[in-house]
Amino acid sequence: MIADLQQSAHGQAARLMPFIVAMVNGMSPFIFALIIITPLGVAHQYPWLISYPLETAATVAFILIFFLGVFIGKISGGFWLWAGLRALLIALITSLLIYVVGLV
Repeated sequence: MIADLQQSAHGQAARLMPFIVAMVNGMSPFIFALIIITPLGVAHQYPWLISYPLETAATVAFILIFFLGVFIGKISGGFWLWAGLRALLIALITSLLIYVVGLV
């Protein structure tokens, strides 16, 4: 009852899935980072367009974290607004702790 699954759909999926998982796990943080640093690049090319690029980049990061929390809330079946606000609150507390530790 033992059969070779190399040429079956299951065998092909078993070879392809690690590659797809690696691509998703690698590309999603890369794309998020590009979105977050976009205001810095725009301010470098067009200085009159964004007056506070670092604050704008931080705001974009917090907005993305909020939407990531909303996404997690939708997947888990919880209330999306609370999940988004919880993720945003955790990000704000983490940022505040990093700022305070940097002052010391």
